[in-house]
Amino acid sequence: MKRLVIYVFLLILTFYSIYLLFRIEIKNEKNEINTIGKINNEEMLPIPTRIIYKNKKEKNYTFSNILNNIPLNLEVKEVKPEIYQMMLTNYGKGDFKNICKSLGIETTNDLLNFNLNKETIIITLSKYEIQNVKQNIGNIKYTFGNYQDKYSINILIVSKIVNTNCIYYNINNL
Repeated sequence: MKRLVIYVFLLILTFYSIYLLFRIEIKNEKNEINTIGKINNEEMLPIPTRIIYKNKKEKNYTFSNILNNIPLNLEVKEVKPEIYQMMLTNYGKGDFKNICKSLGIETTNDLLNFNLNKETIIITLSKYEIQNVKQNIGNIKYTFGNYQDKYSINILIVSKIVNTNCIYYNINNL
């Protein structure tokens, strides 16, 4: 009988201890909710395990049917027949102005508002009408339309976060 009383007493004591632990934990959670964002100088912020990048809207400029021939001073690469491209990563604003001048494009303040430490400039020259350019972190997609007599030019300024090594070209009339 004595053993039974001791077992019951230990059982009650165990359940009461668990109850107190849960009660303390609930109280701590309520305190944490009220102190989110309050950090003193001695505490360090936790290092995130997953970083979410804000991908600003791209700056996309298209100039239709304006260029007869591609200037010889440009280092362009043919990515598809009649579609040429160059990426500017190590150029300054003066170099970019000179490239725009050789393409016959007037540089505006909006067009010159970029930071090559954080952004990449992609210049696309195409004999196909440039209908749409979409970009996300993983790739860039160009959609082209009808064949034209002159080259159209697209200047796309994207964040360096965007994968500029994965570019898709879709020509609608082929």
